Amino acid sequence: MFNVSLNGQTIYLSGRTNANNKHGYSKVIGENKFGVYILKFRDYNLEKDFVLERFSPDLGFLESQSYKLDRKERVLKFVLADSHIHCLTETKKTIKHYKIDYSLQELKQAFKPHTLPKGKSMFDEPEVVYSHSKKRIAITIPYGGPRNIQHYEVITRNLNAKSEESFTIKTPFNYKDCKLESTLITPNGKYSFLYSNESRERRKVKNDFYWITPTKTPNNSKHHLINSYKYLISAKIHFHPQTQEASIIALFNFETKGSSQGVSIYNEKFPTESFNNPFQDKVIMSVQGASALGKGRSIDDLFIRFAMPHANGSFLLSLEKYYVSKELESFYTNGIPQSSTRSIYNYEDVILIQFDSTNRVDWSNIVHKKQSSMGSSTYYSSYLFITSNQEVCIIFNEKGNIENRLLMHRFSKNGQQKVQVLVEPSNDLMQGIPIEGKQVSYNSFVLPILNGRSQNLMKVVL
Repeated sequence: MFNVSLNGQTIYLSGRTNANNKHGYSKVIGENKFGVYILKFRDYNLEKDFVLERFSPDLGFLESQSYKLDRKERVLKFVLADSHIHCLTETKKTIKHYKIDYSLQELKQAFKPHTLPKGKSMFDEPEVVYSHSKKRIAITIPYGGPRNIQHYEVITRNLNAKSEESFTIKTPFNYKDCKLESTLITPNGKYSFLYSNESRERRKVKNDFYWITPTKTPNNSKHHLINSYKYLISAKIHFHPQTQEASIIALFNFETKGSSQGVSIYNEKFPTESFNNPFQDKVIMSVQGASALGKGRSIDDLFIRFAMPHANGSFLLSLEKYYVSKELESFYTNGIPQSSTRSIYNYEDVILIQFDSTNRVDWSNIVHKKQSSMGSSTYYSSYLFITSNQEVCIIFNEKGNIENRLLMHRFSKNGQQKVQVLVEPSNDLMQGIPIEGKQVSYNSFVLPILNGRSQNLMKVVL
Protein backbone atom coordinates (compact mmCIF):
# COMPACT_ATOMS: atom_id res chain seq x y z
CA MET A 1 0.00 0.00 0.00
CA PHE A 2 1.34 3.45 -0.89
CA ASN A 3 0.11 6.93 -1.70
CA VAL A 4 1.21 9.84 -3.86
CA SER A 5 0.15 13.48 -4.15
CA LEU A 6 -0.63 14.74 -7.62
CA ASN A 7 -2.13 18.08 -8.71
CA GLY A 8 -3.46 18.86 -5.25
CA GLN A 9 -5.02 15.43 -4.72
CA THR A 10 -3.97 12.21 -3.01
CA ILE A 11 -3.93 8.79 -4.70
CA TYR A 12 -3.81 5.61 -2.59
CA LEU A 13 -2.98 2.22 -4.09
CA SER A 14 -3.53 -1.01 -2.16
CA GLY A 15 -1.18 -3.99 -2.12
CA ARG A 16 -1.41 -6.64 -4.84
CA THR A 17 -4.04 -9.33 -4.39
CA ASN A 18 -4.25 -12.56 -6.33
CA ALA A 19 -6.96 -12.27 -9.00
CA ASN A 20 -6.04 -15.34 -11.05
CA ASN A 21 -8.91 -17.89 -10.87
CA LYS A 22 -9.54 -17.21 -7.18
CA HIS A 23 -11.73 -14.15 -7.61
CA GLY A 24 -13.24 -13.33 -11.00
CA TYR A 25 -15.22 -10.31 -9.91
CA SER A 26 -14.53 -7.33 -7.62
CA LYS A 27 -16.87 -4.51 -6.68
CA VAL A 28 -16.66 -1.52 -4.36
CA ILE A 29 -19.56 -1.58 -1.88
CA GLY A 30 -18.74 1.72 -0.16
CA GLU A 31 -17.02 3.35 2.80
CA ASN A 32 -18.15 4.22 6.33
CA LYS A 33 -16.35 5.13 9.55
CA PHE A 34 -15.08 1.54 9.87
CA GLY A 35 -13.36 1.45 6.49
CA VAL A 36 -13.72 0.62 2.78
CA TYR A 37 -15.66 -2.57 1.87
CA ILE A 38 -14.97 -4.67 -1.23
CA LEU A 39 -17.01 -7.58 -2.62
CA LYS A 40 -15.25 -10.43 -4.44
CA PHE A 41 -16.80 -13.36 -6.30
CA ARG A 42 -15.37 -16.48 -7.86
CA ASP A 43 -18.30 -16.58 -10.26
CA TYR A 44 -19.40 -13.82 -12.67
CA ASN A 45 -23.04 -14.90 -12.23
CA LEU A 46 -22.80 -13.78 -8.57
CA GLU A 47 -23.43 -17.33 -7.41
CA LYS A 48 -21.46 -19.68 -5.17
CA ASP A 49 -19.44 -18.35 -2.22
CA PHE A 50 -18.43 -14.71 -1.95
CA VAL A 51 -15.77 -12.79 -0.04
CA LEU A 52 -16.00 -9.43 1.74
CA GLU A 53 -12.84 -7.47 2.47
CA ARG A 54 -12.36 -4.44 4.69
CA PHE A 55 -9.64 -1.85 4.15
CA SER A 56 -8.61 1.22 6.10
CA PRO A 57 -9.42 4.65 4.57
CA ASP A 58 -5.89 4.70 3.06
CA LEU A 59 -6.42 1.16 1.63
CA GLY A 60 -4.42 -0.76 4.20
CA PHE A 61 -5.80 -4.31 4.41
CA LEU A 62 -7.73 -5.05 7.64
CA GLU A 63 -9.63 -8.31 7.28
CA SER A 64 -11.33 -10.75 4.91
CA GLN A 65 -14.28 -13.08 5.41
CA SER A 66 -15.77 -15.78 3.17
CA TYR A 67 -19.51 -16.50 3.11
CA LYS A 68 -21.35 -19.52 1.74
CA LEU A 69 -24.58 -19.32 -0.26
CA ASP A 70 -27.14 -22.06 -0.66
CA ARG A 71 -27.28 -23.99 -3.89
CA LYS A 72 -28.69 -21.83 -6.74
CA GLU A 73 -28.69 -18.76 -4.49
CA ARG A 74 -27.31 -15.58 -6.05
CA VAL A 75 -26.68 -12.03 -4.85
CA LEU A 76 -28.99 -9.20 -5.94
CA LYS A 77 -27.68 -6.20 -4.01
CA PHE A 78 -25.33 -5.01 -1.27
CA VAL A 79 -26.16 -1.86 0.70
CA LEU A 80 -23.65 -0.35 3.14
CA ALA A 81 -25.31 1.37 6.12
CA ASP A 82 -23.75 3.09 9.15
CA SER A 83 -22.56 -0.08 10.88
CA HIS A 84 -23.93 -2.98 8.80
CA ILE A 85 -23.90 -4.37 5.27
CA HIS A 86 -27.27 -5.50 3.96
CA CYS A 87 -27.12 -8.38 1.47
CA LEU A 88 -30.15 -9.37 -0.62
CA THR A 89 -30.13 -12.69 -2.47
CA GLU A 90 -32.47 -14.72 -4.67
CA THR A 91 -33.16 -18.43 -4.93
CA LYS A 92 -35.66 -20.16 -7.21
CA LYS A 93 -38.41 -19.66 -4.64
CA THR A 94 -37.46 -16.83 -2.27
CA ILE A 95 -35.83 -13.44 -1.74
CA LYS A 96 -33.52 -13.50 1.28
CA HIS A 97 -32.23 -10.52 3.28
CA TYR A 98 -29.08 -10.82 5.44
CA LYS A 99 -27.28 -8.35 7.69
CA ILE A 100 -23.49 -8.42 8.20
CA ASP A 101 -21.86 -6.40 10.99
CA TYR A 102 -19.07 -3.89 10.32
CA SER A 103 -16.33 -6.35 11.41
CA LEU A 104 -17.63 -8.98 8.94
CA GLN A 105 -18.01 -11.57 11.72
CA GLU A 106 -21.77 -11.75 12.24
CA LEU A 107 -24.14 -12.88 9.47
CA LYS A 108 -27.84 -13.15 10.27
CA GLN A 109 -31.22 -12.79 8.59
CA ALA A 110 -32.63 -9.27 8.83
CA PHE A 111 -36.09 -10.20 7.45
CA LYS A 112 -37.96 -13.43 6.91
CA PRO A 113 -37.50 -14.96 3.42
CA HIS A 114 -40.10 -13.65 0.96
CA THR A 115 -41.73 -16.22 -1.33
CA LEU A 116 -41.53 -15.30 -5.01
CA PRO A 117 -44.77 -15.12 -7.05
CA LYS A 118 -45.65 -18.28 -8.99
CA GLY A 119 -45.67 -16.52 -12.36
CA LYS A 120 -42.02 -15.41 -12.11
CA SER A 121 -39.65 -17.01 -14.62
CA MET A 122 -35.85 -17.24 -14.58
CA PHE A 123 -35.74 -14.34 -17.04
CA ASP A 124 -37.62 -11.94 -14.72
CA GLU A 125 -34.88 -9.95 -13.00
CA PRO A 126 -35.85 -8.39 -9.63
CA GLU A 127 -34.67 -4.81 -9.14
CA VAL A 128 -33.43 -3.58 -5.76
CA VAL A 129 -33.00 0.13 -5.00
CA TYR A 130 -32.38 2.02 -1.77
CA SER A 131 -33.28 5.52 -0.64
CA HIS A 132 -30.89 8.46 -0.52
CA SER A 133 -30.62 8.00 3.25
CA LYS A 134 -29.96 4.22 2.83
CA LYS A 135 -32.63 3.53 5.44
CA ARG A 136 -35.22 2.07 3.05
CA ILE A 137 -35.11 -0.60 0.35
CA ALA A 138 -37.56 -1.39 -2.46
CA ILE A 139 -37.61 -4.76 -4.25
CA THR A 140 -39.57 -4.96 -7.53
CA ILE A 141 -40.30 -8.42 -8.98
CA PRO A 142 -41.79 -8.76 -12.53
CA TYR A 143 -43.95 -11.79 -13.23
CA GLY A 144 -46.74 -13.02 -15.48
CA GLY A 145 -50.18 -12.91 -13.90
CA PRO A 146 -53.50 -14.46 -14.99
CA ARG A 147 -54.13 -14.37 -18.76
CA ASN A 148 -50.42 -13.47 -19.30
CA ILE A 149 -50.94 -9.92 -18.01
CA GLN A 150 -47.81 -8.18 -16.69
CA HIS A 151 -47.71 -7.87 -12.89
CA TYR A 152 -45.09 -6.44 -10.53
CA GLU A 153 -44.77 -7.41 -6.89
CA VAL A 154 -43.25 -4.65 -4.74
CA ILE A 155 -41.69 -5.04 -1.27
CA THR A 156 -40.64 -1.91 0.63
CA ARG A 157 -38.58 -2.25 3.80
CA ASN A 158 -37.65 0.16 6.59
CA LEU A 159 -34.21 -0.98 7.74
CA ASN A 160 -34.27 0.95 11.01
CA ALA A 161 -37.76 -0.09 12.11
CA LYS A 162 -37.33 -3.62 10.64
CA SER A 163 -40.79 -3.35 9.05
CA GLU A 164 -42.01 -4.08 5.54
CA GLU A 165 -44.99 -3.67 3.23
CA SER A 166 -45.87 -5.42 -0.03
CA PHE A 167 -48.00 -4.39 -3.03
CA THR A 168 -48.99 -5.82 -6.39
CA ILE A 169 -49.01 -3.52 -9.42
CA LYS A 170 -51.16 -4.78 -12.32
CA THR A 171 -50.76 -3.46 -15.85
CA PRO A 172 -53.31 -3.78 -18.69
CA PHE A 173 -50.62 -5.13 -21.06
CA ASN A 174 -49.27 -8.45 -22.20
CA TYR A 175 -46.50 -10.03 -20.17
CA LYS A 176 -44.07 -10.18 -23.13
CA ASP A 177 -44.47 -6.52 -24.14
CA CYS A 178 -43.54 -4.81 -20.85
CA LYS A 179 -40.13 -3.80 -19.55
CA LEU A 180 -39.13 -2.46 -16.14
CA GLU A 181 -37.30 0.84 -16.72
CA SER A 182 -36.68 2.51 -13.34
CA THR A 183 -37.81 2.42 -9.70
CA LEU A 184 -37.42 4.72 -6.69
CA ILE A 185 -37.94 4.64 -2.93
CA THR A 186 -37.91 8.01 -1.14
CA PRO A 187 -36.54 8.57 2.40
CA ASN A 188 -40.13 8.84 3.74
CA GLY A 189 -41.18 5.51 2.17
CA LYS A 190 -42.93 6.58 -1.04
CA TYR A 191 -42.45 4.27 -4.02
CA SER A 192 -42.23 5.31 -7.68
CA PHE A 193 -42.23 3.05 -10.72
CA LEU A 194 -41.58 3.49 -14.47
CA TYR A 195 -42.23 0.80 -17.09
CA SER A 196 -42.56 0.67 -20.88
CA ASN A 197 -44.92 -1.22 -23.17
CA GLU A 198 -44.07 -2.10 -26.76
CA SER A 199 -46.71 -0.94 -29.23
CA ARG A 200 -46.99 -0.11 -32.93
CA GLU A 201 -47.70 3.20 -34.60
CA ARG A 202 -47.83 3.53 -38.40
CA ARG A 203 -46.36 0.02 -38.64
CA LYS A 204 -43.35 1.07 -36.54
CA VAL A 205 -42.44 -0.36 -33.16
CA LYS A 206 -42.80 2.19 -30.38
CA ASN A 207 -42.32 2.03 -26.61
CA ASP A 208 -44.92 3.82 -24.50
CA PHE A 209 -43.70 4.79 -21.02
CA TYR A 210 -45.95 4.76 -17.94
CA TRP A 211 -45.12 6.33 -14.59
CA ILE A 212 -46.56 5.81 -11.12
CA THR A 213 -45.54 8.94 -9.23
CA PRO A 214 -44.18 8.62 -5.63
CA THR A 215 -46.87 7.13 -3.39
CA LYS A 216 -47.30 4.80 -0.41
CA THR A 217 -50.06 2.86 -2.21
CA PRO A 218 -48.72 2.01 -5.70
CA ASN A 219 -51.32 -0.73 -6.28
CA ASN A 220 -54.10 1.91 -6.23
CA SER A 221 -52.25 4.60 -8.20
CA LYS A 222 -52.69 5.89 -11.70
CA HIS A 223 -50.37 4.79 -14.53
CA HIS A 224 -49.51 8.11 -16.23
CA LEU A 225 -48.73 7.83 -19.94
CA ILE A 226 -45.67 9.95 -20.75
CA ASN A 227 -46.03 12.01 -23.95
CA SER A 228 -47.77 9.69 -26.37
CA TYR A 229 -46.90 11.95 -29.32
CA LYS A 230 -43.13 11.47 -28.88
CA TYR A 231 -40.84 8.49 -29.26
CA LEU A 232 -39.00 8.13 -25.97
CA ILE A 233 -35.65 6.41 -26.34
CA SER A 234 -34.48 6.23 -22.73
CA ALA A 235 -36.09 7.42 -19.48
CA LYS A 236 -35.18 7.38 -15.80
CA ILE A 237 -36.75 8.48 -12.50
CA HIS A 238 -34.76 11.21 -10.75
CA PHE A 239 -35.27 12.21 -7.09
CA HIS A 240 -33.83 15.46 -5.77
CA PRO A 241 -33.10 15.25 -2.01
CA GLN A 242 -33.12 19.03 -1.61
CA THR A 243 -36.53 19.63 -3.22
CA GLN A 244 -37.92 16.23 -2.08
CA GLU A 245 -39.58 15.86 -5.51
CA ALA A 246 -39.27 13.27 -8.27
CA SER A 247 -39.16 13.82 -12.01
CA ILE A 248 -38.82 11.82 -15.21
CA ILE A 249 -35.86 12.57 -17.46
CA ALA A 250 -36.34 11.27 -21.01
CA LEU A 251 -34.58 11.32 -24.37
CA PHE A 252 -37.01 11.73 -27.26
CA ASN A 253 -37.43 12.21 -30.99
CA PHE A 254 -40.34 12.40 -33.45
CA GLU A 255 -39.08 9.60 -35.76
CA THR A 256 -39.00 11.87 -38.82
CA LYS A 257 -36.06 13.29 -40.76
CA GLY A 258 -34.92 16.65 -39.45
CA SER A 259 -37.31 16.51 -36.52
CA SER A 260 -36.63 17.73 -33.02
CA GLN A 261 -34.60 15.51 -30.73
CA GLY A 262 -33.54 16.20 -27.19
CA VAL A 263 -34.16 15.94 -23.46
CA SER A 264 -37.49 16.35 -21.71
CA ILE A 265 -38.15 16.63 -17.98
CA TYR A 266 -41.54 15.93 -16.39
CA ASN A 267 -42.28 16.66 -12.75
CA GLU A 268 -44.57 14.60 -10.52
CA LYS A 269 -47.44 17.14 -10.48
CA PHE A 270 -49.44 15.54 -13.29
CA PRO A 271 -52.90 16.66 -14.47
CA THR A 272 -55.60 14.26 -13.35
CA GLU A 273 -58.37 14.94 -15.85
CA SER A 274 -57.19 12.64 -18.63
CA PHE A 275 -55.14 9.45 -18.72
CA ASN A 276 -53.83 10.18 -22.22
CA ASN A 277 -53.24 13.90 -21.81
CA PRO A 278 -49.63 14.67 -22.92
CA PHE A 279 -47.62 16.72 -20.44
CA GLN A 280 -45.86 19.96 -21.22
CA ASP A 281 -42.08 19.71 -21.62
CA LYS A 282 -40.16 21.57 -18.96
CA VAL A 283 -36.99 21.40 -21.02
CA ILE A 284 -36.51 20.71 -24.73
CA MET A 285 -32.87 20.88 -25.78
CA SER A 286 -31.65 20.13 -29.26
CA VAL A 287 -29.10 17.33 -29.26
CA GLN A 288 -28.76 16.89 -33.02
CA GLY A 289 -27.14 19.25 -35.51
CA ALA A 290 -25.91 22.15 -33.39
CA SER A 291 -24.96 19.93 -30.48
CA ALA A 292 -21.62 18.35 -29.68
CA LEU A 293 -22.78 15.02 -31.09
CA GLY A 294 -22.01 16.27 -34.57
CA LYS A 295 -23.55 15.90 -37.99
CA GLY A 296 -25.22 12.65 -38.95
CA ARG A 297 -25.67 11.31 -35.43
CA SER A 298 -28.83 10.96 -33.41
CA ILE A 299 -29.88 10.16 -29.87
CA ASP A 300 -31.04 6.65 -30.82
CA ASP A 301 -27.95 5.04 -29.26
CA LEU A 302 -27.74 7.39 -26.26
CA PHE A 303 -28.71 6.19 -22.80
CA ILE A 304 -29.22 8.01 -19.53
CA ARG A 305 -26.58 6.78 -17.10
CA PHE A 306 -26.71 9.21 -14.16
CA ALA A 307 -28.65 12.21 -12.89
CA MET A 308 -26.71 13.85 -10.06
CA PRO A 309 -28.43 16.47 -7.83
CA HIS A 310 -26.68 19.50 -6.34
CA ALA A 311 -27.42 21.32 -3.08
CA ASN A 312 -28.86 24.41 -4.82
CA GLY A 313 -31.64 22.44 -6.53
CA SER A 314 -29.84 22.00 -9.86
CA PHE A 315 -28.68 18.67 -11.29
CA LEU A 316 -26.29 17.26 -13.88
CA LEU A 317 -27.32 14.69 -16.49
CA SER A 318 -24.79 12.18 -17.87
CA LEU A 319 -25.49 10.33 -21.14
CA GLU A 320 -23.47 7.66 -22.92
CA LYS A 321 -23.57 6.47 -26.51
CA TYR A 322 -23.83 2.66 -26.53
CA TYR A 323 -24.68 0.18 -29.28
CA VAL A 324 -23.94 -3.38 -30.40
CA SER A 325 -22.58 -4.00 -33.91
CA LYS A 326 -22.24 -7.30 -35.78
CA GLU A 327 -19.19 -8.54 -37.65
CA LEU A 328 -19.72 -11.20 -40.31
CA GLU A 329 -16.78 -13.34 -41.47
CA SER A 330 -16.93 -15.68 -44.47
CA PHE A 331 -14.34 -18.41 -45.06
CA TYR A 332 -13.79 -21.83 -46.63
CA THR A 333 -13.12 -25.07 -44.72
CA ASN A 334 -12.15 -28.07 -46.88
CA GLY A 335 -13.61 -26.24 -49.85
CA ILE A 336 -16.97 -25.67 -48.14
CA PRO A 337 -18.07 -22.02 -47.64
CA GLN A 338 -18.88 -21.12 -44.02
CA SER A 339 -19.58 -17.96 -42.08
CA SER A 340 -19.56 -16.79 -38.48
CA THR A 341 -20.93 -13.75 -36.68
CA ARG A 342 -19.68 -12.02 -33.56
CA SER A 343 -21.02 -9.12 -31.53
CA ILE A 344 -18.92 -6.03 -30.83
CA TYR A 345 -19.98 -3.84 -27.90
CA ASN A 346 -19.35 -0.14 -28.40
CA TYR A 347 -19.18 2.44 -25.60
CA GLU A 348 -18.53 5.86 -27.07
CA ASP A 349 -19.01 9.57 -26.28
CA VAL A 350 -20.22 10.80 -22.91
CA ILE A 351 -22.40 13.94 -22.83
CA LEU A 352 -22.84 16.11 -19.74
CA ILE A 353 -25.77 18.54 -19.44
CA GLN A 354 -26.04 20.83 -16.42
CA PHE A 355 -29.58 22.01 -15.55
CA ASP A 356 -30.25 24.84 -13.12
CA SER A 357 -32.91 24.78 -10.39
CA THR A 358 -35.59 25.85 -12.91
CA ASN A 359 -34.71 23.00 -15.34
CA ARG A 360 -32.99 25.31 -17.81
CA VAL A 361 -29.73 24.25 -19.46
CA ASP A 362 -26.75 25.92 -17.77
CA TRP A 363 -24.00 24.31 -19.85
CA SER A 364 -23.21 21.14 -21.78
CA ASN A 365 -19.99 19.41 -22.75
CA ILE A 366 -18.77 16.19 -24.31
CA VAL A 367 -16.07 13.62 -23.56
CA HIS A 368 -14.88 11.87 -26.71
CA LYS A 369 -14.05 8.22 -26.19
CA LYS A 370 -14.28 5.11 -28.33
CA GLN A 371 -14.32 1.69 -26.65
CA SER A 372 -15.06 -1.37 -28.77
CA SER A 373 -14.60 -4.89 -27.45
CA MET A 374 -16.03 -8.39 -27.45
CA GLY A 375 -17.13 -10.74 -24.68
CA SER A 376 -15.71 -10.25 -21.21
CA SER A 377 -13.46 -7.40 -22.34
CA THR A 378 -16.48 -5.11 -22.11
CA TYR A 379 -16.02 -5.39 -18.33
CA TYR A 380 -13.35 -2.66 -18.66
CA SER A 381 -15.49 -0.34 -20.80
CA SER A 382 -17.85 2.51 -19.92
CA TYR A 383 -16.94 5.03 -17.20
CA LEU A 384 -17.15 6.02 -13.54
CA PHE A 385 -19.06 9.22 -12.81
CA ILE A 386 -18.44 11.19 -9.61
CA THR A 387 -19.26 14.67 -8.38
CA SER A 388 -18.00 16.94 -5.59
CA ASN A 389 -19.13 20.38 -4.46
CA GLN A 390 -16.98 22.09 -7.03
CA GLU A 391 -16.56 19.73 -9.98
CA VAL A 392 -17.60 16.59 -11.86
CA CYS A 393 -15.24 13.83 -13.01
CA ILE A 394 -15.47 11.11 -15.67
CA ILE A 395 -12.96 8.22 -15.32
CA PHE A 396 -12.37 5.63 -18.08
CA ASN A 397 -9.75 3.52 -19.88
CA GLU A 398 -8.34 5.23 -22.96
CA LYS A 399 -7.39 1.97 -24.68
CA GLY A 400 -7.76 -1.78 -24.17
CA ASN A 401 -4.13 -2.74 -24.80
CA ILE A 402 -0.73 -2.44 -23.16
CA GLU A 403 -0.58 1.29 -23.99
CA ASN A 404 -3.70 2.03 -21.96
CA ARG A 405 -3.97 5.17 -19.84
CA LEU A 406 -6.58 5.64 -17.14
CA LEU A 407 -7.96 9.12 -17.77
CA MET A 408 -9.95 11.49 -15.57
CA HIS A 409 -11.81 14.34 -17.26
CA ARG A 410 -12.61 17.05 -14.73
CA PHE A 411 -15.32 19.69 -15.21
CA SER A 412 -15.64 22.83 -13.11
CA LYS A 413 -19.02 24.16 -11.96
CA ASN A 414 -19.02 26.33 -15.10
CA GLY A 415 -18.31 23.40 -17.45
CA GLN A 416 -14.60 24.11 -18.01
CA GLN A 417 -12.78 20.88 -18.86
CA LYS A 418 -9.30 19.54 -18.08
CA VAL A 419 -7.79 16.08 -18.48
CA GLN A 420 -5.63 14.22 -15.97
CA VAL A 421 -3.81 10.89 -16.38
CA LEU A 422 -4.27 8.66 -13.32
CA VAL A 423 -2.33 5.66 -14.67
CA GLU A 424 0.42 5.88 -17.29
CA PRO A 425 1.28 3.02 -19.69
CA SER A 426 3.60 0.45 -18.10
CA ASN A 427 5.20 -2.90 -18.90
CA ASP A 428 2.09 -4.66 -17.53
CA LEU A 429 -1.42 -3.97 -18.74
CA MET A 430 -3.14 -1.76 -16.16
CA GLN A 431 -6.85 -1.19 -16.58
CA GLY A 432 -9.46 0.29 -14.31
CA ILE A 433 -12.86 -1.38 -13.86
CA PRO A 434 -15.07 1.75 -13.94
CA ILE A 435 -18.45 -0.01 -13.66
CA GLU A 436 -17.38 -1.59 -10.35
CA GLY A 437 -15.90 1.58 -8.84
CA LYS A 438 -17.84 3.91 -6.58
CA GLN A 439 -17.81 7.37 -5.09
CA VAL A 440 -17.37 6.70 -1.37
CA SER A 441 -17.42 10.24 0.05
CA TYR A 442 -18.16 13.77 -1.12
CA ASN A 443 -14.61 14.12 -2.50
CA SER A 444 -13.21 10.60 -3.10
CA PHE A 445 -13.78 7.42 -5.08
CA VAL A 446 -12.39 3.86 -5.05
CA LEU A 447 -11.73 1.87 -8.22
CA PRO A 448 -10.58 -1.75 -8.76
CA ILE A 449 -7.46 -1.88 -10.96
CA LEU A 450 -6.27 -4.85 -13.02
CA ASN A 451 -2.45 -4.88 -12.83
CA GLY A 452 -1.09 -7.67 -14.99
CA ARG A 453 -2.44 -10.86 -13.37
CA SER A 454 -3.18 -9.21 -10.06
CA GLN A 455 -5.69 -6.70 -8.74
CA ASN A 456 -5.22 -3.52 -6.78
CA LEU A 457 -7.55 -0.88 -5.41
CA MET A 458 -7.08 2.78 -6.21
CA LYS A 459 -8.53 5.55 -4.06
CA VAL A 460 -8.45 9.13 -5.28
CA VAL A 461 -9.15 12.02 -2.89
CA LEU A 462 -9.84 15.20 -4.83
